[in-house]
Amino acid sequence: MRTFIVAFLLSLLSSLLLTPRFRDWAIRLNWVDEVGGRKIHTQPIPRVGGVAVLVSTLIPLFVLSFWDNDISRAFWSDAELLIALAGGLGVIVVVGVLDDVKGVSAIVKLLAQVIAASVAYWAGIHIDVLGLPFVGLVQLGWASYAVTVFWFVLAINAINLIDGMDGLAGSVVSLAAGTLFLMCLIEDKAVACLILLSMLGGLGGFLRFNINPASIFLGDTGSMSLGFILSVISVHFTQKSSAVFSLVAAVLILGLPIFDLGMAIIRRTLAGKRIFSADQYHIHHILLRKGYSQNQSVVLLGLGAIAFEGLAFAHIYVGDKLDAVVLLSVIVGLGVAVRSLGYHKIIFNQRRNSVMEKVQTEGVEALQTMTNLATALTHEEDFERGVELLHQMANEMRWDIQIKRDAETLLLLQCVDRKGQGEDHLQGICSDSIHVHYDIEVCISWFEEDGVLDVLERAFVQMLLLALMQSPMLEQWSRETDANLG
Repeated sequence: MRTFIVAFLLSLLSSLLLTPRFRDWAIRLNWVDEVGGRKIHTQPIPRVGGVAVLVSTLIPLFVLSFWDNDISRAFWSDAELLIALAGGLGVIVVVGVLDDVKGVSAIVKLLAQVIAASVAYWAGIHIDVLGLPFVGLVQLGWASYAVTVFWFVLAINAINLIDGMDGLAGSVVSLAAGTLFLMCLIEDKAVACLILLSMLGGLGGFLRFNINPASIFLGDTGSMSLGFILSVISVHFTQKSSAVFSLVAAVLILGLPIFDLGMAIIRRTLAGKRIFSADQYHIHHILLRKGYSQNQSVVLLGLGAIAFEGLAFAHIYVGDKLDAVVLLSVIVGLGVAVRSLGYHKIIFNQRRNSVMEKVQTEGVEALQTMTNLATALTHEEDFERGVELLHQMANEMRWDIQIKRDAETLLLLQCVDRKGQGEDHLQGICSDSIHVHYDIEVCISWFEEDGVLDVLERAFVQMLLLALMQSPMLEQWSRETDANLG
């Protein structure tokens, strides 16, 4: 126990000293998170707090090399753990720092997470057997690599995405680490307890400067590193104890951030948006919209995280019959949360906005096409060249364009695929016509369902008819036809 206390105090003191130093250093170098966009802070804030937390977490572990006892020997003799932490964290930190300083794409971050998880897997930290409720033990075999990488990526991104409010990610990770510490203490996993207490000390010192109003942010370096460490511990020390990875327990420990990540994926998928696109509809954003302050939102979400931690404990330590009650409580609780947070309305509104954005994009593209072709027609004198332009327009807009002279059809460009027999069409047909010359009439027909908006389609038709009225090609063609007939 003395080793644990020293590690925690050393990490806490290191974080209290290093965090403000990193903050001041980042400000001088202008490594800050600017305001604007979906950000909720009102002034530039340094994003390198995660580096201070990570360094503070590692300091007690290195100091152990000079303190010879059972825990230090167990830690330094665990080659799998050391390789995973050194290799995986190295990848995460490099990409995290680059993202905090310059910014990198979501794909690059995802690739780094997969590489880090792969390093841990090949070091020997992998999920071989899953313990699933009502199913029992599932041997993964060849799927072990995929499941392991999925868990690492899930945990890392869950922590990363919930880091959007002062003190939130640090508080949630602290609660998760505290829960894992108690579980590892019960199971007598001293090395895991040491790492988790070092992490808690680092987070404790950091939160002193991260609680609203924050003067420094965790950043992607911190959120991804902490998610990686939690993933390593949850897999490695569970495997060491029983060779069974309880997926439900692991998910519940990180229940709040995983719920937020899951809802983000569901919400964006149903709304027709890219999964990696950023928005302002995470849980903390919703609470702010409901009128809660940042501190109130953090407290509410902290209570939610505590509820998940309690359910994780219950899932592991109650009997099978009560476990069903625990899982039912999780399902009911998630349903209530989804309803009370108004996700159904958010999805509906986002889907509607996506449709309108698509309509707007199609309308702008069609307007540009119509403008170019109408301008060309306005100045076209050659009838054959004019027909080519009309044919291009008909193909672009899926119109029927008919030119009549004295009620006799002289040109028909039928570019829509009509369904049905005879005059019975399966789609409504609209049409408009105008005499562009004293004996020449132009008629345009289109399907109602094909228009971006019916009013916009009619406006485009009017653009074409106006262009034909101004174009000299039909009048020139009429004169040439009359001369040939004469």
